[in-house]
Amino acid sequence: MVDLVVLQSVSYVAAAIGVCLAAVYYMLTLRTSQRNIRMSLESRKIELTNNILNNLLSEDSWKGFADVMNMEWSDFDDFTKKYDSTVNPELFAKRMSYISTLDNMGYLNKLNVVDAETVYEVGGSQAIWVYAKFKCVIEEYRKISWGVDRFRNLDYFAREMYRLQTQRDPSFKGDRF
Repeated sequence: MVDLVVLQSVSYVAAAIGVCLAAVYYMLTLRTSQRNIRMSLESRKIELTNNILNNLLSEDSWKGFADVMNMEWSDFDDFTKKYDSTVNPELFAKRMSYISTLDNMGYLNKLNVVDAETVYEVGGSQAIWVYAKFKCVIEEYRKISWGVDRFRNLDYFAREMYRLQTQRDPSFKGDRF
């Protein structure tokens, strides 16, 4: 006959094996879940990057870039007489829309949500030219009404695009910041 102590020991061993198997199963499930979350975050990052790039590459975006780059002024007073929101709301809206888009890309790049190399490849270098053209205007508006942190991500993004441009083409002579 089987001794009661042996049966209890076997029962304890079986319970311990069951707990170990449950822990291993839980760890495998947790690892799979984490991998799925990472893949989901990567796919969201790719989707967001595609949306941003589609916006940057759109016909309207290129028209906005052309409109912004075709603005001409001699100094800040001349700029405000021609392009301030109270004088020229249409060009103000185009300018702010385009500059804000680049500013937001800079922010997303800082967060590593969008890759600077990818954005650069599809036209992110526009930020170099836009920032170089509007740097003095932005600085003046910061002094009189916007505050010091307005469009700080545009500054970051333009510098990042400039870094990539000069890294790929050391002879690049674009405006320096």
